[in-house]
Amino acid sequence: MRIARLTNQDLHPTSLLDAQRVIAELVKENALLRDLAFIDGLTELINRTPIIDFLDRELDGAVGHELRAPHNGVQSLAALAVDLVRFKYINDTISHTEGDRVLKHTAQVLKKSIRKKDRAARWGGDEFLVVLENVDDAGVALVVGRILKGIRAFGNGLDARIGGVIWTRSMGTAQPNELIEAADAQERWMKRQGLSGACVMEFKKE
Repeated sequence: MRIARLTNQDLHPTSLLDAQRVIAELVKENALLRDLAFIDGLTELINRTPIIDFLDRELDGAVGHELRAPHNGVQSLAALAVDLVRFKYINDTISHTEGDRVLKHTAQVLKKSIRKKDRAARWGGDEFLVVLENVDDAGVALVVGRILKGIRAFGNGLDARIGGVIWTRSMGTAQPNELIEAADAQERWMKRQGLSGACVMEFKKE
């Protein structure tokens, strides 16, 4: 059996144009699917996968790659677990539309409260995760203050609990899930105590 091999010269120009158009559409659709996979459609924040990847890269760069230029080195990271207070009441009692407005408002507050090199993600439901790079206690306090002020400005009693941990290079290796779980543990403790506001501690490996 002989297999015919077609070249560009064998194809009619119209067919080539059609093929290029199809390829362009496929590339566009693939890019859209990729964005949908990594971007939350409502808040337009990244989701879990890219922020975990970011944490993994930063932690690896801080400890595992001594060849990185000193000015690019990661000396510290802060992980902040942000949970909205009174969101369920607003969403269930006032309206789901108002609940969506709360989530969009929170996303904008987070974006405006952090620097370009930091990351904010929608973790799920009314929970968010913020990662700050090369920041000290004062820097974390500044960001936390901005977030709380911005969220509370929505009104309707909306508030937030922010549990966080600060990791420094001197503490040695750490995994993304360890920082995230430690920050989440601080937030859950606040919830059990009936508190809003923020509780940020130094990261301690179990």
